Amino acid sequence: MKADKSDVSQAKSSSKTNLKSDPFVTEMNEPWSADVGIIAEQAYLAFLDVLKEQRQIISKRLKKAPKPPIIAQNRIDLSDYPEEFNDWVKEYILNDETLKAMTIDWKDLFNEWILGTIMTVGEINYLNVPVEIPFDPSGKFGKYDFIDDHLLTWIQGHAEATSIEIVGVSADKVRKLIYDTISDGPYSIDKVQETLQRDYVFSDDRARTIARTEILTAQTTGQFASDMKFADEGLLLGKIWQDSNDDRVRESHQDAHNQFKEFYEPFNVGGELMMYPRDSEMGASAGNVIQCRCTYRLLWKDKDEDKLK
Repeated sequence: MKADKSDVSQAKSSSKTNLKSDPFVTEMNEPWSADVGIIAEQAYLAFLDVLKEQRQIISKRLKKAPKPPIIAQNRIDLSDYPEEFNDWVKEYILNDETLKAMTIDWKDLFNEWILGTIMTVGEINYLNVPVEIPFDPSGKFGKYDFIDDHLLTWIQGHAEATSIEIVGVSADKVRKLIYDTISDGPYSIDKVQETLQRDYVFSDDRARTIARTEILTAQTTGQFASDMKFADEGLLLGKIWQDSNDDRVRESHQDAHNQFKEFYEPFNVGGELMMYPRDSEMGASAGNVIQCRCTYRLLWKDKDEDKLK
């Protein structure tokens, strides 16, 4: 039966070999890497479309807006925007309705992509463990019986918080680019649009970073959610943090390599608590989460005791 599980997992991955995949993910060489690499690539394209659409919205509003207020050239603190400039931006460029619509666009995308990734990884996880797992076909999600109301609530909360953060960063950058253009002079709509076109905030690179971070966060969330079944059955000794063992690993993650914890005990990574790689629910900073490629391994009772010595 275990051999059959492996065959099923390999068949699932090989059936998708013609689809483009993100090597950042596939090179992690985990049982789920092929599938999640494809998801990350598709998510990147979807996220890039949203960034382009939102840049276009800003450009259209710039064209319709009256000329911005004149800014004194002798100001020393350029980070403190004048009140009249803030009022102009809020009324004509980034009003509450625009920011809300931008946030909803991201939130809807994240809800869809995160749930889909969690379902994919959880299923693959079940197919690649050294024990037999009885599915609960009567559950809300059938064979995805690890998905419960708590996890769905987490998905919605994470999608909303991440969306607000992304739009906030975009808005701050748009405000700064417009302000800098006015300060440098002479101001022109074309000049602002060219800057928006080039800047990281609406770029391919930002779409890629968001996709990798969010899809891999969903990956470990799905893995952890399905692993809870094994922990609750008393099958586990615990878990071990694993870095990606190359020269790109950040120092705090190298230090956490092979750190052992009981399953429901958080890892300590650079002084921050994380239940699993890319977990930010306990306050881990972006520096510990963004584009992290670490994984964790389970240690099984009656099988892995020697690894604790």
